Amino acid sequence: MSILIKKYSNRRLYNTEEKRYITQEDLMKMIQQGQEVSIIDNDTKKDITEETLMQIILNNFQGLFSSTLLHQLIRLQGKQLQDFLPFYLRTGLEYFFQFGGQPDLWKQMSPSTMMAHFLPFNKGEKNTEESKKKSQKNEKKVEDQNKD
Repeated sequence: MSILIKKYSNRRLYNTEEKRYITQEDLMKMIQQGQEVSIIDNDTKKDITEETLMQIILNNFQGLFSSTLLHQLIRLQGKQLQDFLPFYLRTGLEYFFQFGGQPDLWKQMSPSTMMAHFLPFNKGEKNTEESKKKSQKNEKKVEDQNKD
């Protein structure tokens, strides 16, 4: 069951179940403990759960999204981004939770191996070997850019 959190115009968060104001840190702890939350703007009644949770991620996990990655996400706009990114993140997290306790398996899963699972990027290529080489080339290019 989802706990309703109201966000007021003064940016304060109110936990309607506990009937008290909470901080973003409190909200983060609730989620880490397995709670599901829904956050609404108290004035407009608009659901602002996604933007509030994204703000928590940006505030508390600096460096998670490099400037290069954010530029790439902005360039990959519209339907491409909406179709690909949620699928990629969801699948990546599923692998992480499935194999997270087994570091040896993670070592075998290079980015190029992981990308082979995402067929939209393989369309039109003659075989998966060609796709893998292309992915490795792109991976090297990104690594070289990050060294600068």
